[in-house]
Amino acid sequence: MRISHDGKRVITILQDSKVEFFDFAHVICYKGRVVAFNNACVEAGRLSKVFAKDKSRVVAYGGAEVRAGGRVKVRALDSRVIATGRAQVDLEGKSIGYKKSHSRAKMNVLDNRAKVFNIG
Repeated sequence: MRISHDGKRVITILQDSKVEFFDFAHVICYKGRVVAFNNACVEAGRLSKVFAKDKSRVVAYGGAEVRAGGRVKVRALDSRVIATGRAQVDLEGKSIGYKKSHSRAKMNVLDNRAKVFNIG
């Protein structure tokens, strides 16, 4: 995983590490676990797991899993998204979206292969 700030690489973290971010952060994650808060921007792929809250933005592809709460915006390609709160999710490819009942999350299906399920 590479962590950058203002376009400059700050640190590299080995896979299977647990990473938590507070305040503003930009993260690229491959095969890892990320917890993002506030205005974090996360790009996740290949079996990554992202837990995003507040006004974070996530781009997920290649089997990534995203748990989105608050006003998180997610663009998913061949990934799985579990949304609560007022999350906004765009599903493409073979993505699967799970929307918690009693939430105001919006699931936009941009591809006829994507599916949305209501849970809980």
